[in-house]
Amino acid sequence: MNNNNAVINFRTRFLKNKAAVVALLFILLAILLAVFGYFIAPDNSPNANRMIPEIGSKKPWFSTLLLKEKRQTINSENFFQILLNGKTE
Repeated sequence: MNNNNAVINFRTRFLKNKAAVVALLFILLAILLAVFGYFIAPDNSPNANRMIPEIGSKKPWFSTLLLKEKRQTINSENFFQILLNGKTE
């Protein structure tokens, strides 16, 4: 009974502190954005996640022509794989 009273007392004291409630909401919003950020603002540009070190170390405005190979198999991805790893090329 005493433990339940302590929880209720903490909850009422916490809810009366407006700065703490706003800070908690801000932290929860930041966590949600971090977890679901890939779905909120997806990057649909081609090869955005591809990095070739030899080309990445060149000076700005360097250009080259790359060939893209066709993929033989199509991988199916579920929601949690995309959430953890992002979409594959």
